Amino acid sequence: STKLADHVRDLGYTAMAHHNGGDDIMALPALYAAGFGELGKHGSLIHPELGASFRPGFVTTTMPLALDEPLQFGVQDICSRCNICTNNCPAEAIPPSDDYVVTEGIKRWITDVAKCYTVSRLREQYCHICVDVCPYVHKANGDNHRKAVYKEYMGIRKKVGYRTPAWWPDNPPDSLKD
Repeated sequence: STKLADHVRDLGYTAMAHHNGGDDIMALPALYAAGFGELGKHGSLIHPELGASFRPGFVTTTMPLALDEPLQFGVQDICSRCNICTNNCPAEAIPPSDDYVVTEGIKRWITDVAKCYTVSRLREQYCHICVDVCPYVHKANGDNHRKAVYKEYMGIRKKVGYRTPAWWPDNPPDSLKD
């Protein structure tokens, strides 16, 4: 994002590079509004190709740009029926599927940050277990088994138009069971 901001400034516009977690601007709302991904139950943004495990950078600028719309590819549908992150959170910080709020038409599950911190501080870093177990893990992350599971899962989702398959989560294939 630093190089992109430099380039935008070279074009004569103001620009500021932002790095995830290091600014006054919260990355998730900005990235969501820009159409980079959809909000997951675990509180992270989920991108259709990158999954939930990525560290974004972005640029704010006065340069006129074409606007994108928030992206919707079925994450909210899956999160409404999936409890994998909730069941695997050691701090019990992620609410169950039916415990959400709707803000400006967007379904959001409110993660209990104080509970999350109790586990994260013990690890001296962001816990990340919720993202690690998320079905939207990036296909290039993790071991070969996780890559195969991700590929199979997303292949099934693609066949049904990125909607929740009728069997999810009641009767998934063995390779997709948590």
